[in-house]
Amino acid sequence: MASITPFKAVRPAKDKSHLVPSRSNISYTKKDLNEKLSGNPFTFLHILHPDFHLPDKSKPGSLLRMQRIKEKYDYFIQKEILLRDTTPSLYVYNQQKNGISHIGIIASTSVDEYLSKQIKKHEDTLAQREIKLKEYLSNVSLHAEPVCLFYEKNTEIQKLIEQTTQAHPEYDFTTTDWIRHTLWMVSKEEEIQKFQSAFKQVETLFIADGHHRLAASTLYCKEQRALNPHYTGLEPFNYFLSILFSEEQLRIYRYNRMVKLDDFFSVAELLEKIKQYFIITKIEEGFMPEQHTLAGLFIQNQWYKLEIKPEFLSNFKKHEIISTNIIDKYLFTPILGITDLRNDKRVQFISGNEGIENLIKKMKRTESQMAFTFCRVEIEKIKTYALQNEVMPPKSTWIEPKLRSGFTIYEL
Repeated sequence: MASITPFKAVRPAKDKSHLVPSRSNISYTKKDLNEKLSGNPFTFLHILHPDFHLPDKSKPGSLLRMQRIKEKYDYFIQKEILLRDTTPSLYVYNQQKNGISHIGIIASTSVDEYLSKQIKKHEDTLAQREIKLKEYLSNVSLHAEPVCLFYEKNTEIQKLIEQTTQAHPEYDFTTTDWIRHTLWMVSKEEEIQKFQSAFKQVETLFIADGHHRLAASTLYCKEQRALNPHYTGLEPFNYFLSILFSEEQLRIYRYNRMVKLDDFFSVAELLEKIKQYFIITKIEEGFMPEQHTLAGLFIQNQWYKLEIKPEFLSNFKKHEIISTNIIDKYLFTPILGITDLRNDKRVQFISGNEGIENLIKKMKRTESQMAFTFCRVEIEKIKTYALQNEVMPPKSTWIEPKLRSGFTIYEL
């Protein structure tokens, strides 16, 4: 049984709704970031980069940076760029991209449902990032980007969403990347209760995107409970910002890797070692596999197709046969000595919706000497992993839609 809770969101003033929300901070190049900060005084990026116009720059992740973020956030409130809702609400959100709609419900969700495994994860997280995000919550005290959850198709919830979207929206705008964003408020108590009742029919919620944000929220909640032993369970720190989609609303892409090669390996030596476990085929063009027994390898401007040898497949359960898992077990660990993907700095994760050309460009901008491409993970495999309380290797899936920061903010 799933539960959702209305909350008083902090949102952009209506006349600035198209100017405030920003893409994920890490998605901007340095040039794009400077242009956004220079050209738009209302972008949420000014909160994330509060000393852009200051002569003394703070270090990312430092206490000073987080203090300045909080100060800039308070400034946006003071100037009424951001406004606090006066009534607890749910928010129905629709994102249209390339003619495809992704529609879900923004709410606050209980950390206890994650702790009790009613909310299921399917991926491991990076320990250092969990801690950094927890420190951010401790010092800044707000969620600006929701954890993306999904549930199996539910006709009652779908009916309520359709009824809600017949009304005039609170926001309706298109950003410069040609994505349309529409938001409806659900503020009447009887309408909220209908949504809550419908979600009680949902047995399990699954994390689609935001494993790190939810893990950090859990660390923060535990920290606050330790500091407040007489907590009631209703305090804001017991909840996290979420958006909930029916599973058919999601689009799942592959998640690739770039790896720095240790100096003592030559390419010839590396390929010889890989041959222990994989059939290697040299190919002339970029390779994005469509089978989980295959992976792509790009090294020294040459592409190779890697196919796991059949005798090693028996070491996996059926649902464990995913290309990230196979490469992790039979290449990263025994050959490259990468035993902890959560913390190994030699590995960078690259979203699979960017295409091969961008992957190669990113390699050239880094010290990575090779890239691995993987098969897309189907949603049924994600659910199977989650229901068995097992996890895939970190960053096995890139899931869309990606929501903008500062669209609806949950204050802790």
